[in-house]
Amino acid sequence: MLATAVAVAAVFVLAGEPARAAGTDYYVSTSGDDGAPGTQSQPLRTVQAAADRAGPGDIVNIAPGVYAPFAAETAGIAGAPVTFRGDDGVWIDGGCSNHAIDIMADHITIEDLGARRSVTEVIHLFAASNVTLDRLTVTDWNCGEGADQYRGGISSWGGGSALTVRDSYLERRVTESGDDVGPGNGIWVKNTGPDAGGGHTFSGNTIIGGHDGIGGEPED
Repeated sequence: MLATAVAVAAVFVLAGEPARAAGTDYYVSTSGDDGAPGTQSQPLRTVQAAADRAGPGDIVNIAPGVYAPFAAETAGIAGAPVTFRGDDGVWIDGGCSNHAIDIMADHITIEDLGARRSVTEVIHLFAASNVTLDRLTVTDWNCGEGADQYRGGISSWGGGSALTVRDSYLERRVTESGDDVGPGNGIWVKNTGPDAGGGHTFSGNTIIGGHDGIGGEPED
C-alpha cells in the first residue's frame, strides 16, 4: 500500500525510562577542532570524533551546522545510554552517498537533530537494541531510487529489538528532486528469526511519502 501522508501513533511497547547515570558532556561545533578536548569552550569539529570518545552515560552536544556522517559503535548500558543531542539547524548529511548515521551498538539515544540525503537508508541500524530516536527530522532517503523498501528513512537490520522512534518527522523528498511517493519505507525493520527483533515503539511520528509508512520483512 502506498502511503503519501501517514501520521503514525502506533505503540507496541510502553515502558518507563530509567534515570540517566551521570557522564561526561562532549561538545561539537563546525568551528571546532578534532584535536581539542571536546569541552564547551574547546569543541570538537566532527560528530565522529565525539562518538569515538563517548561511553555509557555521556552526552554529545552538537551545535547548529551541517556535519558529515557518523557511526555510533560504542554501546551504552541500561539507564546510561550514549546520547547524541542536537539543536535547531543541526543536520547530519549523507551527501546522497553514505548513510547519514550508522548505529551498531546497543543503548544509543539520538535526539533533536536532522539527518538527510542517503543513497539507501538515512539512519541505518545493525543488530542494535534499545535504541531511542526522539524528535528527529529525516529526509531525502533513497537518492538512488532503488526498488528495495529497506532503502528508507530509518532501517533496522540484524534482529535488533526495542527500537523507539518518537515525535519525529520523515519525508522522502525535500531537497532532492523526485516524488514523495516511491520506493523506500519511512521506517523499516527486519528480524533474524523467532527470537530476534520486536518490542518496538513508534509513536507520534509523521511520515510523508515512501512506499509504506512503516514496514519490514516477516517476523518469523
